[in-house]
Amino acid sequence: MTHKNFRFIILVMTLAFTVAFIACDNGTSGGRPSALIGTWVSSTGQEIQFTNRNFEIFESATAVLRGTYTTRRDIITMQITQVHSSLLDELYQYDEFGEFGDFEIPRGWYGKSQILDIIEYELMEADIPGEYISEILAVIEEALDEVFSRQTGTYEINGDILTITTEITYEGETLPFTESFTRVP
Repeated sequence: MTHKNFRFIILVMTLAFTVAFIACDNGTSGGRPSALIGTWVSSTGQEIQFTNRNFEIFESATAVLRGTYTTRRDIITMQITQVHSSLLDELYQYDEFGEFGDFEIPRGWYGKSQILDIIEYELMEADIPGEYISEILAVIEEALDEVFSRQTGTYEINGDILTITTEITYEGETLPFTESFTRVP
């Protein structure tokens, strides 16, 4: 594989890892599901807005992920359904040498298959040899499967503090992950 192909794989894997890491802030619940409704902010400034069975995750006041959630007792299950182009743009900035040309992503929300279509188009535009495109897309699809998979964990609400606990699996290793959020008045 050429250097150009390797750099593109790194770019896409960075996208998948970043989205997966952000998604892992989707822990668990305790209490009534209606207690989740509202905006919560972490110590790093990340916001999660819960509405009736839907959520959006914000980075720097920009919505970057959205999906659905369900709760049962102290268990929350969340599934990312769409990624915003602003997150894809941000990750594209890792292409510091401009090896992949102009990676223009129209503003909007994208599901997994749409992201794969965009990446496939960009691979073809970057003159990646055809024999590598399916191999690269298979790796990317596997990473996106993780991003768009259901995340289940526990949650607890104590006053204005939401604590979510889940597990992160990365490169075959499973680690516990806990994040606390403060309710935004």
